[in-house]
Amino acid sequence: MRKGHQREVRTPGRNRKVAAFGAWCYGRGLFLHHTQPRATAWGMRRLVQTLLARARRTGRRIVLVLDRGSPNHARTLHRDLEIAKPHVKAFWLPNYCWNLNLIERLWKHVKGSRVADVLFASFRQFVRHVEAALEDFAEHPDLSLSVVTRQPPERIRKNLVAHT
Repeated sequence: MRKGHQREVRTPGRNRKVAAFGAWCYGRGLFLHHTQPRATAWGMRRLVQTLLARARRTGRRIVLVLDRGSPNHARTLHRDLEIAKPHVKAFWLPNYCWNLNLIERLWKHVKGSRVADVLFASFRQFVRHVEAALEDFAEHPDLSLSVVTRQPPERIRKNLVAHT
């Protein structure tokens, strides 16, 4: 094109996000998740309620590792954590320590391998694609263990059993 005579080229749209909330069991590789349009305290409350129901059903205590993200500071979430205290224990990470939260490695992998450099025809198609990627991790515990950890899953399980 000659200088000053550039053609207008349509862009594919604008960036949109979907908020994913998840809990990952380090010992067994189990992964619970849900998505919603925005990252709000309601999403974390729903996750805590799901974990509480699971803990009551199985009789196992759950340690929930939480970072200092904004959805985790709502009063209603703290009230839910107090109600769930006999079954769910909250462990708060220090500020700016996202790398200590293992589920952040899973989110990074999903973003880098399943969503990056892909153009979707609609936002609904993008959400379905993200949910399908998260379902893969929920259905295949060894896959989530291999993504999150650098050690073989058998060694992780042995170390976890030895220290609990």
